[in-house]
Amino acid sequence: MNLFENSRKKKLTEEIRKLEAEKAMLAKENQELKATVDSIEQSRNNYLNFFQKNISGVYRTSLDGQLLDCNDAFIKMLAYENIDELKGIVNTKLYQNKELRLQLIQKLETEQTLVNIEIDLIQKDGSIIHCIENLVGIFDEDSQLHQIQGYLLNRTEERKTLNKLSESEQRYRQMFESNQAIKLIIDPESGKIIEANNAALKFYGYSKKLITSMFISEINQASDEEIQEEMARAKEENRNHFYFKHKTSTNEIKNVEVYSGPIYLNNQPLLYSIIHDISNRSQIEQALQESDERYEELVKMLPEAVFETDSHLNITFVNERTLEMTNYTTDDVKLGLNGINLIAPEDRTKALRFFSDRSNGIDKGPTEYQAVKKDGTPFRIVINASSIFKDDVFCGLRGIIIDVTERKLNEAKRIESEEKYRSLYTSANDAIFLMQDGIFKSCNPKTLEIYQCKKSDILEHSPAEFSPEFQPCGNLSSELSKEKISLAINGEPQFFEWVHLHKNGTPFNAEVSLNRLVLRNGVYVQAIVREITTRKKNEEKIKRFSTILEDSLNEIYLFEPDTLFFKQANHAAQINLGYTNDELLKMCALDIKPLFTRTSFNELIMPLINGSKNKIVFETLHRRKDQTEYEVEVHLQYFKYQHESLFAAIALDISERKSAEKNLKEHQSHLEELVKERTSKIENQYKELQRYNGIFEGREFRIKELRDKVKELEDRLKKN
Repeated sequence: MNLFENSRKKKLTEEIRKLEAEKAMLAKENQELKATVDSIEQSRNNYLNFFQKNISGVYRTSLDGQLLDCNDAFIKMLAYENIDELKGIVNTKLYQNKELRLQLIQKLETEQTLVNIEIDLIQKDGSIIHCIENLVGIFDEDSQLHQIQGYLLNRTEERKTLNKLSESEQRYRQMFESNQAIKLIIDPESGKIIEANNAALKFYGYSKKLITSMFISEINQASDEEIQEEMARAKEENRNHFYFKHKTSTNEIKNVEVYSGPIYLNNQPLLYSIIHDISNRSQIEQALQESDERYEELVKMLPEAVFETDSHLNITFVNERTLEMTNYTTDDVKLGLNGINLIAPEDRTKALRFFSDRSNGIDKGPTEYQAVKKDGTPFRIVINASSIFKDDVFCGLRGIIIDVTERKLNEAKRIESEEKYRSLYTSANDAIFLMQDGIFKSCNPKTLEIYQCKKSDILEHSPAEFSPEFQPCGNLSSELSKEKISLAINGEPQFFEWVHLHKNGTPFNAEVSLNRLVLRNGVYVQAIVREITTRKKNEEKIKRFSTILEDSLNEIYLFEPDTLFFKQANHAAQINLGYTNDELLKMCALDIKPLFTRTSFNELIMPLINGSKNKIVFETLHRRKDQTEYEVEVHLQYFKYQHESLFAAIALDISERKSAEKNLKEHQSHLEELVKERTSKIENQYKELQRYNGIFEGREFRIKELRDKVKELEDRLKKN
């Protein structure tokens, strides 16, 4: 019995030893498994850290809209306090367009990933934010969509900026449409009228639809030859406007003054024309021209001797009376006759001093001399001459010679001449006034109209009272006006722009010319003022509009449909591609689009040419001069006019956006694969751990049971 129990005890002890060794091995495996679990947990923490620190709003929902998880950026974007607040809200309630989410889920089931979706979301306080959303579908083992992961970028501020640009464009259009000045926008190549404002429709009597289907040649009555002649006259007279006759819808012919300048719309050069109806003014100018012609005829027939000289006193013009008075002939004048030869030798020094004073702008009034005729006969004369200045350069004298014996008759003629000039003075279309000692002494009716005041409001007042304190240049109006007047008094004619004030204090822009004028009762400054407020505003508006188009940050091109050669490219296109404007004009669209052949490009543009599409948007590559390439999104349109057809293209550089999208998608895919792989491994290891734990627990129980039996045997042995 003792031998049997000793043998059994020995076997139990051996079995216990083996079980303890197996237990130690299981403990080691358990430790290694725990290290693996810790490593996976660290990887999971790294993923969560990326998830939380992403600047995009990242979230995951079930198909029914329940929020499963999101990062802080998503919570902040929707203006909630924490994720618990959001988990109590069904995701569909965050969409302003409730149907949109259902449509996106349907697309995800087939496309798996959606990018660049524009959506409007509702914040906690009800505010609407505009976002760009990328969606990734999460599918189960049966390839069924069961969760959605989204990435949001808040583009609310960009949307506001675009809205402001749209409002600005609308504001400038309203300024064009509602302006009282007659305005036309014309294609300089074809002469087609592209746009006309309301004032133009009223003036010409056409509807908008009809006038924009017409050509300017249907309105302008001048022939091509007459237009060229008028342009030559304008250049010769150094003016920036033209005079034409325009026909209205009622066949009425209107005299117009046209101010034209270039503008660019959609990178297309156009002609921006402002038209003034000068029918009444033309009648006045015609009357003035006829008056000048009559005056010239009168000068030739005057009983007074009239002459002009150059800066060396050579006589350049005399009337018949001068020839009769001096016994010289027209041939003598043509051959060369110096004015000093008309003066007796004893008065020539005096005459030369007078000439010197006049050349320096010094006026000492009429001067009496002893003169001699061609045959040597002496006679007394009074010469009243004025200096001729052009561009501040002395050019000669213009004056009359009076035979003293006929003084009374000549005085009567002078009074008559003054009345003629007064008539021109009172009927002028510009403000004309005389100043003496810096005070208004006389003005014409147009002055009262321009300054919107009564005669008593302006006479005996100074120019400073009708000017703001400072001029745009920063100088005091009072000091600058004194300087200009002083220069004019000293014989230096002045021409400048000035800001004046109406009687009610409203400012207006004007062109001012000042000239020294000598009258019987003293020296005056004659001022001519032309209001140019409207012209200044129009010039500034045209300048701003042209700058906006040229300074666009997007590439803008015009190219021919047949040859695809560029007609024009803006500054952004030149900078992005690295070509000069001259280089681009020698290239075609295919030179910068390496992914296209002529055949494939023709297939692309055919829907535009045949009219089945108005616009095509596509993505491609542009190749720079240095052969580097970048991705662009091209918006292409086709424009067809009577004489020319063109493609207009706007290209947006999307290389950065594409790169970011690609990197984000690749990284997301990598993370999801990594999580899936790690999750599967953890699950397998967990199952294995459970199996080992089951084995371990069973053996622990058997060891305990054996120990109990061993103890029982030992107790029995001791008793025996």
